[in-house]
Amino acid sequence: MENVNGKSELQSLIPTSWSEDYFEELRPKVQLVGVASADYQGAIAKRGDKVKVPQWVKPEAETLDSDKQQFGTKAAVINQFELECNFITIASFIITDLADLQSISYQEQMKKALTDSVAEKMERQAYAYALSQAGVVSINSAGSFTIDDFSNLSLALSDALVPNEDRYLFLSPRYHHLAGKSSQLSSSDFVPGQPIVDRKLPKIQNFNVAEYNIAATKKQALALHRSALQIATQKQMTIKLSDLHSQQRLGYLVSAHIIWGMKIFDAARMKKITEA
Repeated sequence: MENVNGKSELQSLIPTSWSEDYFEELRPKVQLVGVASADYQGAIAKRGDKVKVPQWVKPEAETLDSDKQQFGTKAAVINQFELECNFITIASFIITDLADLQSISYQEQMKKALTDSVAEKMERQAYAYALSQAGVVSINSAGSFTIDDFSNLSLALSDALVPNEDRYLFLSPRYHHLAGKSSQLSSSDFVPGQPIVDRKLPKIQNFNVAEYNIAATKKQALALHRSALQIATQKQMTIKLSDLHSQQRLGYLVSAHIIWGMKIFDAARMKKITEA
């Protein structure tokens, strides 16, 4: 945003020039929310708005005995699942001197702080919800996280007929650390072509593996297919700037918020390992 002069000019520019910029800052900061974000039909303008999440039903394939044989066909079936967006996640600052906003550095630091806060809150809420609904898989050996645990989680999803692609595994820092130390996982015999290098985990047992700091201090693993949990968010954040005269105070309030919703579409597609 270019430097401007006066409160009224700032107030008129902030909502339009910052909202998309803030959303682009938010997107790479969400992990689980990003994986579960769904394409949807409809608009999210206020809390309680409902959108439709389409899911295609795959047709039945057949094998023809000759090139003259007729094949069956049916109209495309697209299930429309309703998702209510009933969360407003917001972060705010009070600024005593509006002149601070003239600084590009100040603007960038404020944007980072506000979006960091919103992203963390959304992640904590989504993770707690998913973890509460996921089926339990027992740890193979307490105090460790080995190839057997990856295999058991993978098998649990396969037993639920979960596709191999788009599987994700969110490991708490402690489990991620333990997996990184595993001698088995360091061998290409167990992870063909992609053994652990410098304790960075590659794709293992069809899982895209991520260290998940939201589960810090815990021993937790959440495995899911991206279709299990569906999340719909506004396409941009709402940024507001207002003075505090109504509160008999000097200063300005800057807030950033986003409206969103989430829904478990298939709990069988989520599994977890947790230890006390």
